[in-house]
Amino acid sequence: MKQPRGRPVVKKTYPISWAIISLQQLYLLFQFCLDCGSRLTSRAARFSGATIFMDYICCFGHKRTWCSSPSYHRYTHINSLLSFSTTLCGIRFSSMKHLMQLCEMPFISKTVFNGHRKKWLFPVIYKMYNDEKLSIMSKLKFAGKLSISGDAQYDSPGFSAKMCTYTIMNSETNEIIDFIVIQKGQYEGELEKQACQLLLEILIREHELDVEIFVTDRHTGIGAMMRENFPAVYHAFDAWHMAKSLQKKLTACAKKHPKVGSWTQMLVRHFWWSCRECKGNVDLLIEMFHSCLFHILDIHNWGRRRKIHSQFGELRVGSRPYPTRPVLMKQ
Repeated sequence: MKQPRGRPVVKKTYPISWAIISLQQLYLLFQFCLDCGSRLTSRAARFSGATIFMDYICCFGHKRTWCSSPSYHRYTHINSLLSFSTTLCGIRFSSMKHLMQLCEMPFISKTVFNGHRKKWLFPVIYKMYNDEKLSIMSKLKFAGKLSISGDAQYDSPGFSAKMCTYTIMNSETNEIIDFIVIQKGQYEGELEKQACQLLLEILIREHELDVEIFVTDRHTGIGAMMRENFPAVYHAFDAWHMAKSLQKKLTACAKKHPKVGSWTQMLVRHFWWSCRECKGNVDLLIEMFHSCLFHILDIHNWGRRRKIHSQFGELRVGSRPYPTRPVLMKQ
């Protein structure tokens, strides 16, 4: 079989059940009766959302109606599928409707759109979410000590945010454990702190999860809340916010000391490298990151087993200046 000229046909990696067809091309298919094969005397297309109904009459009096989509209790599948797909893709109804109008295609009304979601989509999502949540909670109860991380997301940037969504994730499996949404004015104080405290109380006290490490950003309110309400949980900061804080401090220092500016990006990259290569060892992390001071002093070779951070007491005490070269201790 000869290949058609032009670009090669690309095979789709997903199943195809629907197609877009021109109305003029559809009329070409309806010239003869589907029952007796005689020529049609009249034909007319009508629409119900994105569904096409073709009413035709042949010369022998057969009156039939052809539908472009299967139906179930007066609900056609294509209209329901458009409602579900639009919602699951995160597209607003107005944007999708505007797209269909530009393409001169029929689309469902907003009332039908909301009815499909409320009647079928939302109950299925709610059931699947609860089943998955119960499955994750049952696994975590027998998983032993947990390392989790959390962060907040606001509905709008700045200080005018009304809604706060706080999400907690399992750091080892990258699974979302739970989330909570609170509204401004519902609780006193900062939204992120209140949402974090409520969600931790649900996980630790209601679901009885054994949380050992909780990783967040450098939120001062959350730090104080963890020390007061959850002293048994080790509170840690994630590396991204630590690197951001380091870069911010070095940038501020470079305004008074311009030479620091030339080292800022390299020091931040060295911090990321230290976090990756320390394999979770805190002492090794400090030792590897403090080695940047030797690199700044143009010393790049020293004993690997030597504790570098034990020598930095000689580098700066009070207002004494930095020495030109550090004194390396003998093993």
